[in-house]
Amino acid sequence: MIVASFAFAQKYFVCLNSYALEQNALDFQNEMKSVSVPVFIEEAESKSGTKLYRVILDMPKDSKDEARSLRDKVSKSKIAKEHNLFGLWILASDHVTVKSTNTSEKPIVPVQNIVEEPVEEAPLVVEKPFEAPVETPEPEINIIETASHVETALEVNEVIPVSEDRPYSLLIDSYKEEDVANNNKDRLLKKEIDAYVLKKVRENENITFDLHAGSEEKAEDLESLAEKLDELEITYEITDYKDFAEEVEMYDQVVQEEKIVSDSGVYEIPEAISEPVKEILLSFPINRDFQLESLSIFDVDNILNSGIEDTFEGLNNEFVLNFVPNAFSMALYTDTLYNNKVSIYISTFNEDVKDAVYSELKAFEDFNSFLRVQDFAIKDGTLKTWLFKDLDSYILLGYSEEQKMLIFMSTRDLSEEQFVEFLEDSWNNENLLIYPQIRRTFCVMPKAKNNNFLSYRLSKIGMEYVEEKNYAEWAWGIYGHWEASFIFENEIDNFNVSFFDLDYDYNAEKVHGLFMKEKNGSSINDWNHFVDVNGCDGWYLMNLRTHEISFARMSYILAINSEFLSPLEEEDLLEIADSLLIW
Repeated sequence: MIVASFAFAQKYFVCLNSYALEQNALDFQNEMKSVSVPVFIEEAESKSGTKLYRVILDMPKDSKDEARSLRDKVSKSKIAKEHNLFGLWILASDHVTVKSTNTSEKPIVPVQNIVEEPVEEAPLVVEKPFEAPVETPEPEINIIETASHVETALEVNEVIPVSEDRPYSLLIDSYKEEDVANNNKDRLLKKEIDAYVLKKVRENENITFDLHAGSEEKAEDLESLAEKLDELEITYEITDYKDFAEEVEMYDQVVQEEKIVSDSGVYEIPEAISEPVKEILLSFPINRDFQLESLSIFDVDNILNSGIEDTFEGLNNEFVLNFVPNAFSMALYTDTLYNNKVSIYISTFNEDVKDAVYSELKAFEDFNSFLRVQDFAIKDGTLKTWLFKDLDSYILLGYSEEQKMLIFMSTRDLSEEQFVEFLEDSWNNENLLIYPQIRRTFCVMPKAKNNNFLSYRLSKIGMEYVEEKNYAEWAWGIYGHWEASFIFENEIDNFNVSFFDLDYDYNAEKVHGLFMKEKNGSSINDWNHFVDVNGCDGWYLMNLRTHEISFARMSYILAINSEFLSPLEEEDLLEIADSLLIW
């Protein structure tokens, strides 16, 4: 007996990916089917009117909470790591899920999903004696709780629109991260801008991903394209292919000669993290078009207990800090395509501070122009917000009673309409783990044993770092990448762990090799010498400021530091290195 069952009520699903091109969606659908993951494709339309093709996991849930639970399990699964699925989100759909069962055989997991035509109801055939239908179990998608790293390899430039015959193009920006370059390329394509990404290897700068637009025989032929970018207020410069052809060729040559890999990072929050800090990580507003420029996270309870209040040095948001939160975070977001910035402060509390917040709001309103009140649905609750105008800035204050979370956001670059749109697009069930630089640094901190987490700072490495290092050859390779610095306390003393995340193993090995070559040229002694760190080539250095062990591992260069007068010795630093979750 064959029984087909249908569910017509609106359900909640997990969206795995969204594409502007239907063929890409079909290719990804086939990729998922090949590993027995049931998916279907649903057309949608973005706010700008662009048609999108969403690839959705065909495992319907009756409520958002059930769908969120499924999303969290899938994001940690082996399938997710192997196929780079991150930033999964929830949507409601009227999609009809068909579950077929043949009672004479074992249940069959459906993997075929027809999207070209609507599904029609099959006739119900019942033979005597009647046998009740057996419901098909949810398909198995290999959900495995694991923190293992998944590596992805770089590929050669597939298409190079510029050439000796059409050498002129507009260079819009240069990136260290391929995903950011590709995201901005897709945004320009939706604006009907002929954009593409060229992968290059530059002297002293390692691998870059450059966003270009257009390819013409003469520079003046780019005029109409340049006018479009001017209207969008996007900066650019005219480039000639002959000036960077060798960099493109060098990249392709390097990729063909050796496997250059990047790891996806770890999707699990370490056990050393307290619940208030974890709440910040999972509740931070995420907007895919805005990238982290800097981020700081403080475990206030641990810092106050340790008596190291100078950890808060440089913090100036009295509105947030006046309430003495349990955990506090601040970030600067940048839309790298339009150079728009948004500042965000978030704090969490054990107790409800609603009355104190409302009292402060009244005082705040006396000095700022009140615009509106707006509520946003956020993780496990509602965020009530108040929008203000202060001279040339827009400020948003928000508080969630359910999560005991206070938020302060501001921008000078966005209009009121753009700021509200940013906010509406930011509460989308995603969290800070969507960013690879978070997964590759915060989530691989030292293990909890005897190490008390105090703070974390993430920032882009600017030219001042190269200047500070006296323009050393190895310092140029670090410029433009990420530095993540932790402060920990253990039973001996405080110590710092710094991750220089260079995105690819090729970058890290090359740069740290140059660093060791430079140090090896100095006198080798007890204060300056080679060390073995779990089989990795490392270096121990002591000067008037610090004790330090540094080494390269995957895409990282790591430096573990203690102050010059610290009782932590070389062996202690090696033990800390051994405790990192990167191994």
